[in-house]
Amino acid sequence: MLSYCWANKEKSSKNCNRELKYAADKNIPIVPIRLDCGPFTWSEVITAGTLYVDLADECTDWDQKMLELVNNVESALKRRPTSHPLPASIPVGTKPYAASPMTDAQLKVLLNPADQVKLNNDVNEVFRKRLPGTREWLIDDVKKWAIDPESSRVFWLKAVAGAGKSVVAACVIEALRESSLLGAFFVCKADRADRNDPGQLLRSLAYQLAKRFPTVAAHLMEVEAAEEGFAAGASVMRAFESLIMDTLTILESHLNNQNVVIVLDALDECGRSQSSERADFLYMLANTTFPKNVKLFVTSRPEADIVEQLSRFNAYEIELNESRNWLDLSRFAEDRVTRKFRASSPEQNTARVERLAVNGNDALTRLLEGGKIGSADRAMDQMYLRTLHNAFGDLDDEEGWCQAFLDVVGAIVTLEVPLNVEALSGLLGVDVDFVLDVLAKIASLLYIADDQIRVIHKSFADFLTNEGRCKDPRFAVDVTSATAELAYDALRFIQDFTVPITMSAMHIRTSAAPFCPTETAIYRAYCPKLKVKVERGPDRNWSPCIRTLEHRDGAKKVAITPNGRIVVTGSRADANVWDIESGILLRSIDAGIESGSFAVTADGLTVITVCQGTVKIWDIRSGKVLNEYLHREGSGGWDLKVAVTPDDKLVLSAGAGVAKLWDIRIGTLTKTFSHVSSAILTLDGSKVILMEAEAVSVWDINLREQLYTIDHRAGLEWEDDLIFENGGHLLTFRYHGHNGGHDVWVFDMQTGDKVQEFIGRTQISRALALVKNGEEILAGMSHGSVEIWGCTNWHSVKSVFWISCQ
Repeated sequence: MLSYCWANKEKSSKNCNRELKYAADKNIPIVPIRLDCGPFTWSEVITAGTLYVDLADECTDWDQKMLELVNNVESALKRRPTSHPLPASIPVGTKPYAASPMTDAQLKVLLNPADQVKLNNDVNEVFRKRLPGTREWLIDDVKKWAIDPESSRVFWLKAVAGAGKSVVAACVIEALRESSLLGAFFVCKADRADRNDPGQLLRSLAYQLAKRFPTVAAHLMEVEAAEEGFAAGASVMRAFESLIMDTLTILESHLNNQNVVIVLDALDECGRSQSSERADFLYMLANTTFPKNVKLFVTSRPEADIVEQLSRFNAYEIELNESRNWLDLSRFAEDRVTRKFRASSPEQNTARVERLAVNGNDALTRLLEGGKIGSADRAMDQMYLRTLHNAFGDLDDEEGWCQAFLDVVGAIVTLEVPLNVEALSGLLGVDVDFVLDVLAKIASLLYIADDQIRVIHKSFADFLTNEGRCKDPRFAVDVTSATAELAYDALRFIQDFTVPITMSAMHIRTSAAPFCPTETAIYRAYCPKLKVKVERGPDRNWSPCIRTLEHRDGAKKVAITPNGRIVVTGSRADANVWDIESGILLRSIDAGIESGSFAVTADGLTVITVCQGTVKIWDIRSGKVLNEYLHREGSGGWDLKVAVTPDDKLVLSAGAGVAKLWDIRIGTLTKTFSHVSSAILTLDGSKVILMEAEAVSVWDINLREQLYTIDHRAGLEWEDDLIFENGGHLLTFRYHGHNGGHDVWVFDMQTGDKVQEFIGRTQISRALALVKNGEEILAGMSHGSVEIWGCTNWHSVKSVFWISCQ
């Protein structure tokens, strides 16, 4: 093995160059170490595709770098010699590729990837677990696929829990490293916060690609320069597009017809089940066409959402009853039996293996019955249930062991981050010995270490939390209730006591905990042991008010980003941008929006305000105006409104009898609507609805064409007209000045047909909303209540529910 240093002095050394060329000619593994920023020439070409350690940054974490170097050395020593031929067409001294424009430390600050040392260690640990001679048939198939230019772009390995998918993935990663085909990889872990997040996955892949290919690093620099903080704050869809697809497209022209493979292991453990982030990631993964030189190797269990999204790819399934799989299992069983009965003869151990395979009551045979996914899951469920019955017995739970199991194991399977024994006992408010007693009974199903306790396989957690699979209700864990009270209390504690925690977390025993409400789980578990106590006046329960945001001069208007993370409040003089979780003021913008309104883009990075007839586009992070344009001359005294489309491309400004559509990026006017009293965007951003003097018109935004009009009563004042829309129905409201009555209509958004009408209703304020897809109307009444109207029989509408607001 050769450890080669990239440095200006090294490139001018004849001895160093001779050693590097000798290693390349003799196929000796090379481990590069980067000492400065170059530029480098042919040495970077020879070492292309190998993992290197970057020591060029002054802020280097030396302990972590040394671990990374040791890991790279170990990987190089255990692999077969790798070929690093010097391209004949590239003379020594030329520079075919630019040196990476970013150091390793800069890349980590930009992308915040998962811990790469732990990621590699996990792969190495699983790689070492493979019994030699097993799964070679499958690994060979993946190798052939990786180098075959005619094969499909995606290799999806689908199998039930425990079939060895991660072992195969680890072997594939090592094999691809040896052949310089590995572009990037990620191993998902459901019980690790940095390994089950789709955004973290995308940033980690981008980081690895940037480390290997300088072109990728240059692209990421351009993305960051155009939109500071993009990598950390982008949605999953935008991150997938910019960090992965744009990157791979740029990289395609630099691959010289060589394939690059990206490996994703345990995709089923990425993202919370039914979360929007997981759904968006799977959608992008399934509906993206990868460049011709880029391939994707994925492993997963056959979970419903994954199967639905990846159905267009041909899945490679491990059939449990297949002869090659039986042979692998027989080898594994023989190895384990031989280890356990070392004193026995080979013949005796072979006989034990044969009995193991033919015994109808044995778990191995039951696991392989039928060979299909469903039957394998049922067999594993029976195995888990039998283990629990053996541990806790089939008798009545007189000693409370089953409840103890639900308390302890329920916490283990529901925690986002695994805890050790001491932390787990503190969380539950019980003694350490109590936790250890419970864990000892089911130690075979858990991974117990000094720093964490977690289930040995995610399938066990899935079994416990699924009522349809766990047939014994004594062991079924209800995720919604397991530690739910304590989890909610912990969240409220952090929210309510953010200030003292931020100022000094070590002093919360005196600055926060004593003031915790007395009937909460946190108070019962921790506060009775505290020396500082509140003698009188403590709250019994958490206040319904979760967070108070104090805005100077009062908050006149409020807007929130679609992801629910940022809230913007507006007063007479300024707009404040808040982090909704912590309540921290991120920025104050001198927007002057007293007589106008504002909106926030979906990515939470831009605020659009309108005041004194001028629409302004503000950058939230810098507080600077990116663009501004005049809505209408002389409209300063009007109550103007603004809205933004969900794709953040267009802004609608309305008021003073005019509605306008603007391009948010360059500020150009794209469409003007005249003689308009009110205007709104539909929820999906595809249409503009305009209230005109005698009709309501609906326009297609993309086509800039009118779709249809709805006849309406004329001759009413513009400022008394209102429009509401909920995706399927449209509600209009007008005021009759001569008798104080109000008219309300409901229309079908698709056809423009009138669904219901209500004429002359009195005591309605200007607060109306459509709920339940148009089945009910929520109406604010002038006498101080809120009424919910059932719309099934519109002509006999009556108040079916009311809430006093007095």
